[in-house]
Amino acid sequence: MTTRFQAENRIPLNSSRLRDLRKSGRLPGVVFGRNTDNQMIHIPTIEFHKWLKQGASGFVELQFEDKGALTVLLEDLQRDPVTRDLLHVDFQQVQTNEIMRTKIPVKFNGTPIGTKRPCRDTCQRRLNLTLVRWNLEKRYM
Repeated sequence: MTTRFQAENRIPLNSSRLRDLRKSGRLPGVVFGRNTDNQMIHIPTIEFHKWLKQGASGFVELQFEDKGALTVLLEDLQRDPVTRDLLHVDFQQVQTNEIMRTKIPVKFNGTPIGTKRPCRDTCQRRLNLTLVRWNLEKRYM
């Protein structure tokens, strides 16, 4: 399943202008990828936050008015340490037939034996994968 966000390009901004951008309901971010220049963008904060609450997995399509769409994966996001508000998001551009490295979330099913004991520790919440895009779509999304 692909999620779509309306994205707009942005120019480099100082911290006060970025704060104003966030107050207007937009989340600043960067799109990076192999053999492409980094692209500074901003997307709607409320839509992105809803997507995060639903699990935030799969491909994201960023729709631009002037140049069409880019397919990306969520790479990283930064939050304010006190308020937990979203500050910035990083997307990795997905090329059709190139090998890429990404992290996917691990979802546990059932009740582990460790929950019956006082201490339960989950070692790893994400897997690191290296594969081609169409393999990722078929097997893991």
